Amino acid sequence: MILKGLGGYGWTLIAGVGSALGIGGYGVTKFLGNSIEENISSFSWKTIVSKFNQKINSAFYVSKERSEGKNETCKKWVNGSVQDMYESECKNLIKKNWTDKGEKQPEIWIETDKESIEEVLLEHFSSNNSSITKETFLGKNNWNIGEMLCKKEEKENKLEVSCSYKEEPESPSN
Repeated sequence: MILKGLGGYGWTLIAGVGSALGIGGYGVTKFLGNSIEENISSFSWKTIVSKFNQKINSAFYVSKERSEGKNETCKKWVNGSVQDMYESECKNLIKKNWTDKGEKQPEIWIETDKESIEEVLLEHFSSNNSSITKETFLGKNNWNIGEMLCKKEEKENKLEVSCSYKEEPESPSN
């Protein structure tokens, strides 16, 4: 019989190939069986976002999500180029906008000039979802993306966008 002549390496090879096929089949089934969810994680944005966008004059971006041991991630656009902000610069921005005012910091915050707002929003949100276009934001002050509610406001000749997770309405207690 062929099975008697396989020896130790033959059985190892058979077990390895069988495991790979089983795990691969499971992965394909999981991938094809699940619908793709809208993901707006700001951390995939930081690696996908264009390094240069001439349509963006200036903008600031703060995300509360934690990454690489930091509490927040802060970025800025200067003359179309995106850059990481220094940690001290980031902390000062957070302190000025939320801590000193006693306000709750949103999950995502963007500040930019009126001319750049749509391009900044498109850079951020469409990097993870190709179905998001400028029409998603155009002329709107509120919109939903994934599990977040975003709100646009004008403050001191700048536009600010704050996105926070939607709050579930509290159910009445019996």
